[in-house]
Amino acid sequence: MKNIEVQGHTYKILEKFPVMHVGWECDSEGYLVEDENKIVKIVMTNHGFFYFPTAIEMQELINGYKKITDKTETILGKYLGLNEEQP
Repeated sequence: MKNIEVQGHTYKILEKFPVMHVGWECDSEGYLVEDENKIVKIVMTNHGFFYFPTAIEMQELINGYKKITDKTETILGKYLGLNEEQP
């Protein structure tokens, strides 16, 4: 797998994952990486620059995803309830 350079160190990419930001089209990928000592970290981008997010930041992203999903499901339920003949 490919390597990336973060803060002067090379990391092997173990896995790539999507990152979503409401109203922001950039910085849409994160990486699970490993250094030469087999230490695993998470890397994301901020305006194209790699950085290591905190666990709190990652949890805030997940909480945001859940809020968006819940709201979207609520709206779909209302729509289907108002238009029962719709598929």
